[in-house]
Amino acid sequence: MRRKFDDTGQWFTIACFSIFFSLVDSIILTGAPDSYARYPKWAHSFENSLSMELKTRQSDGMLLYTDDGGTHGNFYSLTVVEGHIQLDFRLGDNSNEFGQRRPVNTIRIEEVRIDDDKWHTLTIFQSWENVKLELDYTLVFKILNQRSFVFGNILKNSDVFIGGLPPLLPCLKI
Repeated sequence: MRRKFDDTGQWFTIACFSIFFSLVDSIILTGAPDSYARYPKWAHSFENSLSMELKTRQSDGMLLYTDDGGTHGNFYSLTVVEGHIQLDFRLGDNSNEFGQRRPVNTIRIEEVRIDDDKWHTLTIFQSWENVKLELDYTLVFKILNQRSFVFGNILKNSDVFIGGLPPLLPCLKI
């Protein structure tokens, strides 16, 4: 059963958030600094997929964040920037030949604006060196030129945060 929620302006709504095939009906976030939802750790493997439906009127904001708890400095940060979806991420470990500073990769979908108060379907897919971001049938992908695609350690990875971050994320017991 799907509940109906009315968006009253500054609210941000995400529905059908799925990790590991589990579905959450719907959440509404107010956009306040302490407004976020926290979900269990995302157990990364060689093939990873995350899908959600969302609608917003916001032109800038945090959609999703998770990291490896400082193991390798890896993370996924999915944001709305100037009305467009942007995924910033880092994967791998020091076996890649990038030196001390491993790059942050960015994928941005310019063709579709999401701050139109309409429902949009978003999927992140990562398999080895292939990372894809799909929004309403618009697909953008990046092929990583590296040897390692490890994300972290399930015992140390952060939880998955939706809509924002707690103020003391590094201090949270993970």
